[in-house]
Amino acid sequence: MNQHRSFQSARPACAVSRREFLATSSAALLAANLDAAQAAAAEPAAKLALDGGAKAVKQSCSLGIRWGDPERERLNAMLQQQDLFYWKGPQTALMLERFKEVCPVKYAQSCSSGTAALHIAVLAAGIGPGDEVITSPITDIGTVIGVIYQQAVPVFADLGASTYNLDPADVERRITPKTKAIIAVHLCGNPCDLHALKAIADKHKLILIEDSCQAWGAKYHGRPIGTVGDMTCFSLQNTKHITCGDGGVVGSNDERFGPLLQGEDEGHVLNINYSFGSYQTSAASGGKPGKTGDSHQFSPSLPPFPVRPSPFRLVSHFDLTTPVRPTRGPILVW
Repeated sequence: MNQHRSFQSARPACAVSRREFLATSSAALLAANLDAAQAAAAEPAAKLALDGGAKAVKQSCSLGIRWGDPERERLNAMLQQQDLFYWKGPQTALMLERFKEVCPVKYAQSCSSGTAALHIAVLAAGIGPGDEVITSPITDIGTVIGVIYQQAVPVFADLGASTYNLDPADVERRITPKTKAIIAVHLCGNPCDLHALKAIADKHKLILIEDSCQAWGAKYHGRPIGTVGDMTCFSLQNTKHITCGDGGVVGSNDERFGPLLQGEDEGHVLNINYSFGSYQTSAASGGKPGKTGDSHQFSPSLPPFPVRPSPFRLVSHFDLTTPVRPTRGPILVW
């Protein structure tokens, strides 16, 4: 005890304990911050640029030239044609040829929009009333319009925490005896876990449709997007990487579905007209390699089944969302 007291008394008079140091330095820091805050409060607040203040970004961003000689060349070629109506014209053939360079599928069909492409895939898959299709809750409404149009039920699975794409484990948890297909949305060009989803689809005998509308040029483990699933759908809408203003393409390597992508009206099936004019084709099939998009007249066929009277009358031309007042019953509006 005496030794401890002698040690304390031996401490220099100028020495500062840790407690004293922390108290002194914290008080000084607080005083400095308070002075800075008071000085800032005394100065008038700077105006936002919206209110006439200085702009944070001085240089304006100008848009580049989007269209050029390749598109002009195709437009001029289109004007030399005698017929701009039907889909089996030279512009469509060129567009589909170039599309297959980007997405190597055996069967490809252009149509009026990415929404139409997805509906065509759902039709080819044989989706009908009461069937369930598992897909993403974060996507464009076009992903599910075709499902609803077929009187089927979209079932939304959870997404990966860092991908915003389908969580394969949750997809499998949501499979029921009514499940017929999975639509995998490659959101913002980020590919889904296609190996896992394809394994789940094969295990449960489901059809895997890739919604590649936002994923032009993306690859999954070195494979082009659109070549893993049973069918794939691309958009040529104005905001997409490759565009003709609006349009779409649906493709497949599967012999079960590929021949169904271009249906023929034989008088015993219900058809939807997804027209895609030649002027769009020429704009989309510009001369640069890989630049795709084309136009045509397309009528996909529903799987054969007896056509029964419906309380709805919905005509779809160019866009499947055109409501028409029925002769009786409610109006069907998307």
